[in-house]
Amino acid sequence: MAGLAPHDKGVASVPISAANAVDPRWENLAVGLCHVLGNTCRLARTSMSYSWNVTGPGARSFALVLEQHGAEMHDQLKPLALLIRGLSSPAYLNYHDTNLAVDPPRDGPMPGIEGMMAALVEGHRQASLSVDATLDLARDCEDAPSIAHLSAHLGLHRRMVWELSAEQSAI
Repeated sequence: MAGLAPHDKGVASVPISAANAVDPRWENLAVGLCHVLGNTCRLARTSMSYSWNVTGPGARSFALVLEQHGAEMHDQLKPLALLIRGLSSPAYLNYHDTNLAVDPPRDGPMPGIEGMMAALVEGHRQASLSVDATLDLARDCEDAPSIAHLSAHLGLHRRMVWELSAEQSAI
């Protein structure tokens, strides 16, 4: 198995140990994928929370966009976790350890539509930077499954920024 990517050993591959230490590049990729997983979960949660609480003119149309985005982000969670597990690393999820500044308020009123849009656009832009950095790590490892998934994932964030911006200009 020398020279093979951790994915090639199977999802339940041998644990990382001194006897079969993984190249640090692969460990960095696993950490990057965990950050992408956390960012994705946080954006999915925030999009859904906003969709349930949006009010005012254009609320119905915006809620539908948010529900779609939340569902699409949620659909990315399992494939990301499987990529991480394929690197013989635990797929931990700690969205308090993410670099996103987007969260629905715990107490007090929800922001208005403009505030929600601005927060989500910024969240997707920040998440894009994290995905892009992790994509560089995947390319460095020549990890085709991660490269393919992260490339599509980056496109998803960029599309969502465009759709939210278009929705914002329609209001």
